[in-house]
Amino acid sequence: MIDRTIAPATTNKFHFQFIHPEKIILPNGIPLYFVEGGKQEVFKLDVLYKAGNVYHQNPLVASFANALVGEGTSKKISKEINEAFDFEGAYFEKGLTKDLSILSLSGMSETMGKILPLFYEVLVDSIFPEEEFKIALKNRKAKFQNNQKKVEYVCRNAFSELLFGAQHPYGQKLVLEHFETLRYEDVVQFYQNYFLKGELVIVFAGKIDAENKKTLIEIVSQLPAQQQIGTVNEPFSYIPKKEKIAIPKTVQSAIRFGKPTITYQNEDFAKLIVTNAVFGGYFGSRLMKNIREEKGYTYGIGSNVSPLLSTGILSIATEAGKDVTEATIHEIRYEIERMQNQLVPEDELEMAKNYLLGSFLRSIDGPFSQASRIKNVILYQLDDTYYERYLSAIENTTSEEVLKMAQTYLTKDSFTELVVGS
Repeated sequence: MIDRTIAPATTNKFHFQFIHPEKIILPNGIPLYFVEGGKQEVFKLDVLYKAGNVYHQNPLVASFANALVGEGTSKKISKEINEAFDFEGAYFEKGLTKDLSILSLSGMSETMGKILPLFYEVLVDSIFPEEEFKIALKNRKAKFQNNQKKVEYVCRNAFSELLFGAQHPYGQKLVLEHFETLRYEDVVQFYQNYFLKGELVIVFAGKIDAENKKTLIEIVSQLPAQQQIGTVNEPFSYIPKKEKIAIPKTVQSAIRFGKPTITYQNEDFAKLIVTNAVFGGYFGSRLMKNIREEKGYTYGIGSNVSPLLSTGILSIATEAGKDVTEATIHEIRYEIERMQNQLVPEDELEMAKNYLLGSFLRSIDGPFSQASRIKNVILYQLDDTYYERYLSAIENTTSEEVLKMAQTYLTKDSFTELVVGS
């Protein structure tokens, strides 16, 4: 019998089986990846278009094009499409980032052949009912105006502009004028240019038999031949700033520090991830221990490294009572300086590394999760051994290397600081 009063032994030594995808270049030039595996008879099909917010000067254009896909075709109205997916136990969903529009279909493997034709119809024959567009625009505009009273929303919306500049695609800040100037014709044209004629990648994950695999290849081979869109890689001049946006009568302030940083391809990336974990990347981090647990200034605070296709963002975000806003900022700066000036103790470093390794294991549990990692390999043009090397780098990062990373990427004067509140 197991003695449950004794904790199991811990280790950061593990082996994982990464699924190496099968890649097929279709006759139309579109790459199709198969991440086959899992025990359950389910699947997920992701179609990733280079059709994110950065590809139009009005960020609402990509957002509305993405949202209105599947709201009707020349043959079916939205209700019929949704009922057809529901009847076969399938789920159609959409996602949008600065770089990508993502259309996904998931369901049971046995019914995949029945729903693929409808999914194809949605991809290539979506019509955007103008009345639906007007209703969505009215609702989104009202929601945007209401969000101007919320410190976290205003802070998040304004921050990219401070990092990249108002003229850079990554620096777009949503403003009321974008709603007032948004044209139905621009949304339709964006769909035609970036969804029907643009650059895309298809990733299948899950169980599939030979017949359904053949059907899938035949159907997606009928998609229009893609044109190279490329990655937004416009140069920008980063100058750290300290800004405050006043919103009257708020009881809390939103606080955000950040700067452009490296992404997956940089050899320092894994070591920076370890450094960020110690600093603010998980619940046991220094920012959480100091500012939440010891000082009680906030319910939560964290730092994050967010890769984009052509750059990355290192950010720190929290909300704090207006009476402790300056004290919170002081403690963030203190923790930044401490990372730069002191070696991280071995036990603290091991805890952060074990957290990262355990999180990674959870993130590759099954073909759907592994497909998410494989999409990074595809989009960032990494080699097949990237994640093996990434894990090895995490496991072997030393306190001296963390200090060096902090001195290189966490210098206090390099951060832009934004506070929103009264």
